[in-house]
Amino acid sequence: MMSLIQEWRALLKRPELPFIFAQLPNYTLEPDCDWPRLRDEQRRALTLWNTAMVVTIGYGEDNDLHPLDKRHVAQRLATAAESLVYGRDREPMGPLPVMAIHKDDGIEISFIHTGGGIGLHRRRAF
Repeated sequence: MMSLIQEWRALLKRPELPFIFAQLPNYTLEPDCDWPRLRDEQRRALTLWNTAMVVTIGYGEDNDLHPLDKRHVAQRLATAAESLVYGRDREPMGPLPVMAIHKDDGIEISFIHTGGGIGLHRRRAF
């Protein structure tokens, strides 16, 4: 994904070109395909400047790569464009973990793109 973005920007002579993409959804018909690794490669592309990724887990179909619910995916892509391209005060994507620290009583995880914070509904371990 990183190479694709860099190559398109170079070919178009637009190094600042915003690049917004949908992360691969849940899909189970390809048992030998390492979907989590592919999704992680997509996540790593976010280290490139002016990129955003929308998560589509939960919108996919187990038997079809292209989700039937395209409206919600499109809304997420539009929100990312509003932020990244048009500079509106919107989170371009959902929360992303950036650091995890092991502590005596558990693990502390830091996130970006939280839209004001992440809360717990229950104060117990799962």
